[in-house]
Order: sequence, then C-alpha cells, then structure tokens
Amino acid sequence: MTWLLSLLGGSASGVVGYLLTGLAALVGILITFFFGRVSGAGKEREKQLTKDAKARDTADEIDDAVAGRTATENRKRLSKWASK
Repeated sequence: MTWLLSLLGGSASGVVGYLLTGLAALVGILITFFFGRVSGAGKEREKQLTKDAKARDTADEIDDAVAGRTATENRKRLSKWASK
C-alpha cells in the first residue's frame, strides 16, 4: 500500500510510465490473440476445403461407376454445357 501512495504522491511521471507500460502490454497481448485466431481459422478453412474436394472426387467416381461411364464419356457428354 505504501508503494502505491509513493507512486501517486512522489512523481506523476512514474505513474504515467507504469500505466503506459501496462497499456502497451495489454495491447500486445490482444494483438497476438487476434492474429492467432485469424491464422487458425484460415488453416481450418483450408483443411475443410481439401476434405470437401476429396469427398467430391470420391462421389463423382462412385456416380460414374454406377452410371457405367468412363471419364472420357463424361467429358464428351458435359462438353455441350461448357462455355467456349
């Protein structure tokens, strides 16, 4: 308690210095937390997109096998829908 009183009564520049240091530390922690969350979210999105693409490829292969068509036959059938 006496150190707090000495800070308040001793010099104003000491208190301001401590407050600015604490504020800078708090801002640094918040920035680190924010960028960590953004980075983690991006990695998770990329991982999910990779899984989705693999699942689509597998589903297409199964559909083709059930229909009895090869990839070349599918390309011929779908070429009329592709823009040129």
